[in-house]
Amino acid sequence: MFQAVARCELSYAGRLRISDGHYRGISAETLGGTAVRTTLKTDVTFTGVGLHSGKPVTMTIRRASAEHGIWFKRSDVTDRDALIPARWDAVVLSPLCTRICNDEDVSLSTIEHVMAALMGCGIQNALVEVNGPEGPILDGSSSGFVTAFLKAGLQRLNAPVRAIEVLRSVEVVEGQSTARLDPARTLEMDFSIDF
Repeated sequence: MFQAVARCELSYAGRLRISDGHYRGISAETLGGTAVRTTLKTDVTFTGVGLHSGKPVTMTIRRASAEHGIWFKRSDVTDRDALIPARWDAVVLSPLCTRICNDEDVSLSTIEHVMAALMGCGIQNALVEVNGPEGPILDGSSSGFVTAFLKAGLQRLNAPVRAIEVLRSVEVVEGQSTARLDPARTLEMDFSIDF
């Protein structure tokens, strides 16, 4: 399922927007509005424990309007801004999990499984409320999230899908770790890890 969704969303050609020569933004609005953003039809709640803390946690994914994007909200934080954007520039260095943080030092850890499920299901707009410092681990994969999202259903919104097309190879090397993106006509992924 993930490959079919990703292949569909990443293959649109449209308006050109160049940013430092590495990629160009793609807008689906030139496709007659057939590729639009989505959200959930109904809210979905998960309960479990945090992987690193072992503490109980509840996460509710709420539907959101077009152009909202994915945002996380710490419902247990009331003395400052509790909203954290799910963006690359909110990610902070953290071992063995993905951790995001806002400008007021409110953070949330272990978001990678729910983010993979949201993106894999093609959900671009949601508010994810969590009552603790990390998301629930569930079974350690994204499958519980995906199953619940598909059961809740998706709602089409009146805004075009935007994606990134890789125009030339981009590689990041840190120590013995390497991540590389190459231009391709079809989606192809290769991963290896050795602890």
